Amino acid sequence: MELVQCKVSITKKVGADFIEAYPNELLFKEGYFYPIYPTEDGQWITLDEEGEQHIIAGERNPKHDFWFMTHFELK
Repeated sequence: MELVQCKVSITKKVGADFIEAYPNELLFKEGYFYPIYPTEDGQWITLDEEGEQHIIAGERNPKHDFWFMTHFELK
């Protein structure tokens, strides 16, 4: 387990065109801390504000995942 801090609030997006869901569903809040756990496949998962699981890093080392490093900081 690792602890991460969210850098920017993340809302739910639908589809490849990034069409925002209505109402805008907040998944992760800026400044909040979240525990992340590795999977056997080398991905990292955490729970959002509603308790739903999400993969937030697809690399064994999350520092190598661009999306992760844009939105989260390892603590």
